[in-house]
Amino acid sequence: MKHIKLLLAVICLLTTSIYAQDWDGVPIPATPPSGMIWELQPVSDSFNYESSSRNLNPEFTDRWNELYINGFSGPSATSYHKDHTWVTGGYLNIHGAWDASLPIVYTGCISSKDPLAYPMYMEARVKQAGCMLANNIWMISEDETEELDMLESYPNVQEGREFLDERIHLSHHTFIRDPFTDYQPRDEEDVFGTWYFETGRSTWRDDFFTIGVYWVNPHHAQYYINGRLVRTIKKNEHNFIDPDGNLSEHTTTFDAIDKYGYTGGTGLSKPQHIIINMEQQEWLSDLNIFPTPEDLDDANDRNTFLVDWIRVYNAVPVGGAIPVTDVAISSSDLNLQAGETFDLDPVIIPSNATNQIVTWTTSNPTIAIINGSGVVTAISQGTVTAEVVTFDGSHKAVITVTVTGTGGGSTTVDVTGIIMASTNVSIDLGETTRLSATVTPPDATVKTVLWASNNPSVVTIDNLGNITGQAEGSAIITARSLNGGFTATSSITVTDSGTGGGGGTPVAVTAITTSPSRVTLDVGQTSAITATVSPSNATDKSINWSTSNAAVATVNTNGVVAARSAGSAIVTATTVDGSFTATTNVTVNNTNPPSGDDIVIEAETFTSTDGTFDDASAGGPGTGVNASPIGINYVNSGDYAEYTINVGTAGEYRITYQISTPSDNAQIQLLIDGTVVATDDVPNNGGWEDYTALVSSNTITNLSSGSHTVRIVASGSNPWQWNLDKITLSRLGGGGSPTVDGGTITGGPFVFTVGDGVVDNVSGVTLSGNVGANSQWVVTDDQRNILGLPPTPEAVDFDGAGEGTCFIYHLSYEDNTTVLATGANLSGLAGNFDLSNRIEVIRNATTPSPGDATLIIEAEDFVDTNGTFNDAFAGGPGLGVNRAGTNINYVNSGDWAEYTINVSTAGSYTIEYLISTPSDGSEIQLLLDNTVVATDDVPNNGAWESYTSLNSGSRVTLSTGSHTLRVVGSSSTIWQWNLDKIILSTGASTRDSGLTNDVPVAQLSLYPNPTNGKVFIQGLSQELENNVQVFDIKGAKYLETTLNKDHSISIENLPQGIYFLTVTNSQIGKKNLKLMKN
Repeated sequence: MKHIKLLLAVICLLTTSIYAQDWDGVPIPATPPSGMIWELQPVSDSFNYESSSRNLNPEFTDRWNELYINGFSGPSATSYHKDHTWVTGGYLNIHGAWDASLPIVYTGCISSKDPLAYPMYMEARVKQAGCMLANNIWMISEDETEELDMLESYPNVQEGREFLDERIHLSHHTFIRDPFTDYQPRDEEDVFGTWYFETGRSTWRDDFFTIGVYWVNPHHAQYYINGRLVRTIKKNEHNFIDPDGNLSEHTTTFDAIDKYGYTGGTGLSKPQHIIINMEQQEWLSDLNIFPTPEDLDDANDRNTFLVDWIRVYNAVPVGGAIPVTDVAISSSDLNLQAGETFDLDPVIIPSNATNQIVTWTTSNPTIAIINGSGVVTAISQGTVTAEVVTFDGSHKAVITVTVTGTGGGSTTVDVTGIIMASTNVSIDLGETTRLSATVTPPDATVKTVLWASNNPSVVTIDNLGNITGQAEGSAIITARSLNGGFTATSSITVTDSGTGGGGGTPVAVTAITTSPSRVTLDVGQTSAITATVSPSNATDKSINWSTSNAAVATVNTNGVVAARSAGSAIVTATTVDGSFTATTNVTVNNTNPPSGDDIVIEAETFTSTDGTFDDASAGGPGTGVNASPIGINYVNSGDYAEYTINVGTAGEYRITYQISTPSDNAQIQLLIDGTVVATDDVPNNGGWEDYTALVSSNTITNLSSGSHTVRIVASGSNPWQWNLDKITLSRLGGGGSPTVDGGTITGGPFVFTVGDGVVDNVSGVTLSGNVGANSQWVVTDDQRNILGLPPTPEAVDFDGAGEGTCFIYHLSYEDNTTVLATGANLSGLAGNFDLSNRIEVIRNATTPSPGDATLIIEAEDFVDTNGTFNDAFAGGPGLGVNRAGTNINYVNSGDWAEYTINVSTAGSYTIEYLISTPSDGSEIQLLLDNTVVATDDVPNNGAWESYTSLNSGSRVTLSTGSHTLRVVGSSSTIWQWNLDKIILSTGASTRDSGLTNDVPVAQLSLYPNPTNGKVFIQGLSQELENNVQVFDIKGAKYLETTLNKDHSISIENLPQGIYFLTVTNSQIGKKNLKLMKN
C-alpha cells in the first residue's frame, strides 16, 4: 500500500526529494566507501502523481524519457509504445498487450534522462506481472556496450515454465557491437549463481518486494533482495546465497566482470541510463515461448508490472564533493598509421576532484576508434576528432587524429593469425609481468585475445595477459584470438632468486638484442620482432619501440611491424632502464607492379567506403557499400568506394562495368584522383546478380602512368542503386583486350523430381546480347562448382545430378582466358571473360510409397510468390511469402506461392499439408494450372512451428507432364499459417494409413529429471523417427540427434544447468520439455 501523507499546504510546495518519501524508514542495506556518505539523486521517484502519454506530468518528464534511450523499439516481437506506460494510484505501470491482428507485443518502456555512475546504490519496490514477459529494471551505457541488470525475471503461470517463475536473474553484460558479441556471466562461463532462488518459494509474482544493486566500482557489484545481500561479483571472485540460505563462494583465474576483455580491461566504467520496461526476449522466442492471449488479457490482471518507488544514491565525501572545473587531454593532435594505437590520458582539473569518470568518443569510428581507457586505434585513412567528456559537469576536451595508410573501410575484417611478442619468458617467483599478443591483420575488426595457462599452479594469467609466478617450474601460456580461434604460445619459466618477485636490490638492465636482425616484407604484410633484455632477471624489462620511416614500416608497442610502402626502415627497441638499444633492418617490396593495357578492378577490393544512407536495418553494413564474395552490394544513393591502381602505360582508357540492378533511376559515377571523368545511367535489368557489361559513354583521357585513386559513386536518386562485380579500364589503341559480354539468358526457373524415371531436360532457354570470340554453356551447383560444360542447356539430363540446386550460365571469353574443366570452381576463371545471369534448376527428391505414386512439394521450393499485404514492418519480405530454411512463413491474407511439378503417373491424388498456425479463421486454397481444386480451413494448433497433418476434403486429378500448383492464404485473417510441405498421393495419406498419436503430446515426460547421465523421453511412438535438440537457457544448441529405440540420450558431457529439450516427429510437430543437469 502507498503511504497517505497529511502535509500542510506550504510543505506541499517543497520538493519531494527533501521531505517524506515512500522509502522513508527503509534502511539502505549497502555501505558506502570509507569516508563517504549516501546522497539521494534527483532521478529517485515515489510516483505519487498522475501521468500518461496524453497528459505528461512535469514530475515524470523531469526524470524520465517515455521510451528507450535511442530509437530502438524493442527485441524480438516487442514494440515499445508510449500508451503502455502510465503513473496512477502511486505506482508506475508498465503494461503489455498483443496487437489485435499482428504478432506484436506492445509494452511500456521508460529511461532516465540523465546517466548515472559508480559508486551508486539503486533500489526499487516492485510487484511483477505474471505474463511471461521479462520484467526489467536495468542500466546501459549510451553506446550500448556495458549493461548492469538490477532486475530481470520471467514471472508466469504457464505449465512447464515453473523454473522461470521461481527465479530472479541477477547479471550484467559487456558487448562488442560490430560484429555483435556478448559476454554475460553464467554457469557455463564458470560464473555461478546468476539465477537467484529460495527453497520453498514458488513464485515472485504475488507480493511486492525490494531489489537493489550496488555499483561499487567498474570491477565490483552487489545485489540485494528485501534488504539482504544475495550476490557479489568482483574481478576474480564471486559469491551468492544458495537456495537454502548458505553462502557459496567461488574464485576465477579470469575477470568475471569482463571475461573476454571486451572493455579493454576497464570493466563497467561508463555512465549508464536506467531502463524500466517489459519485453519479449529473443531467446524465449527462439524456444517458441511467448505470452498466451490470456496472459496479456487485462481481465486476468497479470499483464502490468508495478513499481512503487525507485531510489538512487551516489556516494560523496563526508565533507562534500569537489567538483570538476575543466578537463584536458595529455597529448596534442595525433598522426597515426592505420592499425596503430596510442594511449590518451585525461587531465582532470582540479586533480583532487571527487568524480573523475570520463567517456571517450571519436567523430567517425570507421576512421579511428577509442576505448574506455583512452586507447585510440587507427582504422582507415582520414581525419577525426577524439573527445573526452567528464561525467561531473560535462566538461570537454578535443584533439584531432589524422590517419594515413589504408585500413579495412567499414567492412568486417577477419583475423588471419596471431603473433606472440615473447615466446620464451623467465620470471621470478611472485613476479608479475605482461605478455603481449597481436592479431593480424592490424585492422582486424575483433582484436580480442583470450589467455590460458596449462599449469596455473606455476603460472597464472588474467584476461589482459598479466602473468604471475606462483611456484618454481614451467608452464605454457596460450593466446587465442576470439575471431578465428588462432593461437600462439609462450614458454614461461619460474625461478626463485630469493628476491620475492621484485623485492630486495633492483637488478639493472645491461643489454638488449632483437631477433631477427633483418626482415623483408611485401606491402601489407606484418611480422613480429622479439626483443630480449639482459639479464633475464632484470627488474624493469620495459621496452619502447620506434621506426625511422613510418611511411615505409610502422611498429606497435608489441614489436609487430607492418609494411606500408616500398622502401627501407630501421626499427629500434629501447629499454626504459638504461636506454640500451637494438635494431632490425626492414625492407618492404612493392608487390603491386604496373598494370598492362587492361586494368581489372574487382569491386570487393575497395580500400575505403562511406555514404549517407544507413542500411543496417535492412542487413547492410550501415553507411557505405558491402563487400560480397564476387563484388559489392547494399549500394545506396550517395555511397562510394575507393580503389588504388598502378597504371603502367599512359593513355586513353575505356571504362566497362559488370553491373546489375532491378532499380530505376540508378547511376554510377567514376572519379580519378578526385575529378569526375564519367557519369552513366545504369539500366534496370531486373535482378541484383544478373551482371551485364555497361560500357561508359565517356573515356578517361590522358591517364598518366603511376599510382591513382579511383572512386565510384552511386549517383542516382533511387535509395537502392546497383550491385557491381568489377570495373575494367582498357587502353585504347594499345592492343588491350576487346570487350566481352556473357549476354542475358531467359527461361525457367525449372523444378524437377529426381529418381522418378522421367528425363529432366530444360526447354525454352534463350540467349541474347553476348559478345566474345568464344562461347560456352556452364552448369554449376549452388557453390559455383562446375558440373558440366554442355553444348546447349537442353542437352543436360538434370535427373543425373541428384537432389539439390543447379545453375545455368553462359560464358563469353577471348583466347587468353583460362577456361575451367568440370569439377573446378567458377572463381578460378582468369583472363578476358564474362558470365551471363543465371537460371535456377531445382531438383526435388520423391519418396513414393510402395505401389502408390507420391509427390512431395517442399514449401520453400516455390518459383514465384506475391500478395497484397506488405509485412516488411514486422520483419517479413514485403509482398508474398518468406522462404525460411525448410518451410515458408510470413504468410498473409492473399499471399500465394507457386510451384512447378512434373507428374509421371496420372491419377486421382489426395492432398495433405504439413501446416501450423496459432490464428483462428485461417484457410488454404490449392489451384492447379490456375483452377481452384481445394479450399480447406486450417485449425488453430497454438503455434507457428508445430507442423501437423491437414488432409484436404478434396482430391486433385493430375495428368502426366508439367503442371503449376499455387497455394493461397485465402481467408480474411491477416496472419495465416506456416507451411512445411504439400504431399500428393494416389494412395491414402499418412493420416489415412492408420498412424495415430497413441500418446497425447501433454503426456511426454523426461525420466530421470534432474540427471547427470542418461535421460529417457517417455510417451513417444516406436513407429516414428524422433529427432531431439537440446538448448541451454539462453538458446545455445548443445546437442542434435535422432533418438535410438529406447528413446534416450546422454547428457553427461553437458555443463551443470537448466536446458530445454525439443522433440520433433511427424505427428506431434515440436514439443519443448525442461531438463535439469545436476
